[in-house]
Amino acid sequence: MARDINQVELDHIIDQFHQHNMSFDMAMMFITQDISFDKLFERFLTTPIKFYKDVFSYLYKYITDKIDKGQLDIVFRDVISKLDCYVFDKKIQVGGCVNKYGFSSLIIEKTLQYLLNDNDLNGINSFIDMMSINPNIDNKVIFDVLSNNKDLCHQYVISNIISGEYLSIEDIFRLILIRSEDLPLDDVRILIREIFFNKSMMLTFAAHVFSFYNITVDYRDNKCKVNLECKLKGTEKELIDNIRQIIIEVVWIDAELDYYDFLEDAKIKHRECKNMYMSGLYNTYINWFRSQEREDESIANFLFNGYEENLDMMQLDQENMKELSIDTMNLLYITDISIYEGYELFIKMFNLNRFLLGHYNNTFTVERHLSSIIEDEGFAVRLAIDTNFYIFLCLR
Repeated sequence: MARDINQVELDHIIDQFHQHNMSFDMAMMFITQDISFDKLFERFLTTPIKFYKDVFSYLYKYITDKIDKGQLDIVFRDVISKLDCYVFDKKIQVGGCVNKYGFSSLIIEKTLQYLLNDNDLNGINSFIDMMSINPNIDNKVIFDVLSNNKDLCHQYVISNIISGEYLSIEDIFRLILIRSEDLPLDDVRILIREIFFNKSMMLTFAAHVFSFYNITVDYRDNKCKVNLECKLKGTEKELIDNIRQIIIEVVWIDAELDYYDFLEDAKIKHRECKNMYMSGLYNTYINWFRSQEREDESIANFLFNGYEENLDMMQLDQENMKELSIDTMNLLYITDISIYEGYELFIKMFNLNRFLLGHYNNTFTVERHLSSIIEDEGFAVRLAIDTNFYIFLCLR
């Protein structure tokens, strides 16, 4: 059982370990006592590097013995919780000096490889969880060690990283790309869906994927030519194109359902109030909203006119649209803006920006609404009104 040792005793014992090359005893002292990582390397300038190599060999042997016994929690308590690793660097010597981060990087990498060799994905996830708990291990190290071994970038492992929010969206995306050649599309779908459970993360992810595309719109002779070009090549391009389709499926459906539900509710409210005129206008609008003609022409209408509606096709005149537009705001499609944020705000603003009801002959315009929220929710709003992002989501 560990015994508290005062500082004077500790310094004397460590001196003896170094003088007599007692690397095994040093390793056991580190395991059993409350000794910091810095304390372990306190005499690195005067101690041969072989001493530290032997210490970490013993530590690694201790770790693997505990793993074999199913005692990964003890590994965290005795070793991982004490490591410092702010940068993943496997060089144990730099400029003639011992590099303590090199030793911690190697023990992290070797332990994960040991778990991988046993196909212990639960163990890998638990070990990554342990790393994330230690404030002296930078989460960037998690990315670096996984990106150095693509076999560690298993769907189950990346899922755990997503749920724990251990890495940035950019790093999660890069881990997925690392496995672009052999990651099944079904696994990619699982990962994207898990990202989308966190709506704020989802919006950032969609914007990051969007950044890998160049979009140009050429207006000429009353025609509009749209070109969407991916910046990646080969299997990475194929993967990101599939990811884009998954994003479209989720975001587009969310936006469509949000607006459709509002329209149906508005129609029912007017019918219940015996206002058959307004109920009829909404019914006509809904018929257009669900029509194949709308699906075929919506992108072209938006790019030419700034909205998806085509009045000639809808059997509604400008006065009808003005009435619907005012009623849309009176019924509070978007209510007190303070209750919306992130993805939910994006969906509302995306719909208001692409449909005429959001700004048709109405003093309550999208632009006026933006002025009150752009400062606090600028990212979601700018993305919602970005024509290129609209194309990114609409062009199949």
